[in-house]
Amino acid sequence: MQWLMMLLLGMTSLLAKEHVIYGVDSRIDIYKVKDARVKKNSLSVAARFYKDDVLFSSNNTAKILNIRSLSSKDFGNICSFEKYASQPAISDCTGFMIADDIMLTAAHCIQEKEGTVHLENTPLCKDSLWVFNYEYSKKEKINLTAIPAKNIYECSRVLYGHLDYQKDFAIIKLKRKVAHTYITKLSYDFNYLNKTELYNISHPSGLPKKYIKGAKILKTSENFFMANVDTYGGSSGSPIFSKKNHDVLGLLFAGKQDYVYNVTKGCFESNKCNNQGQNCTDDSEEGRQELILKSEVIIDQLYQLSL
Repeated sequence: MQWLMMLLLGMTSLLAKEHVIYGVDSRIDIYKVKDARVKKNSLSVAARFYKDDVLFSSNNTAKILNIRSLSSKDFGNICSFEKYASQPAISDCTGFMIADDIMLTAAHCIQEKEGTVHLENTPLCKDSLWVFNYEYSKKEKINLTAIPAKNIYECSRVLYGHLDYQKDFAIIKLKRKVAHTYITKLSYDFNYLNKTELYNISHPSGLPKKYIKGAKILKTSENFFMANVDTYGGSSGSPIFSKKNHDVLGLLFAGKQDYVYNVTKGCFESNKCNNQGQNCTDDSEEGRQELILKSEVIIDQLYQLSL
């Protein structure tokens, strides 16, 4: 278990630092998905925006202020040849519903300090808005100047959050029940060493919702497992599903460095690795892949909270 000891030693600095491309970039816009079960699960997923970035109007809509793309020089300065570089990049975390007013996300998305939070309205909770349907339509359009207010939800309080190098998750209660959502199912019993294909639904780099397929479990420990899923910063807090039964196997919370600077081009490009997480553009984190908290850890905490 030498890989695990090395991982834990450097983990604290990686709590909000994700992710990377393994093999071929598998991210696609959610409207292109044909699988009905995947599309249903996508209804449970929301993006975290900051309140200061959203202006509500009197006609029950809201608009995003200072809309920027990944390639904007004053934002990410991502190379223009990168996939989705011209799309808007607004959000910074992902969450998903496990009840009609209860959401799961990464603890570093909703609490400022390491440790445990219980029944608190943290500053990040107060400053957050959770937006559903932040995604492209079939016409490859997205309207960020007239978002229906019914798709935007406020955080009421953090029911439970724990942030350290092995566990990074939060259970939050929203101020009102979410209409037209889908409640995901957390899986407790399954073989973490099997060859079941995994997929993710999230907002990588703050982009509109993406479906990310074709991942495999590579290593496992007591509380989390590692997988080669093509996620980025902004995917934190998102669900990892089994392609076999579409249940949630875990919650993504950390991983490899996502972008590296291309000196020749003068911009940042994706950190690319092979499917085993090796031979990366940035090889400073050799042997580390994306980290996913096992769903059984979350289920145990939900049981303790009588949820």
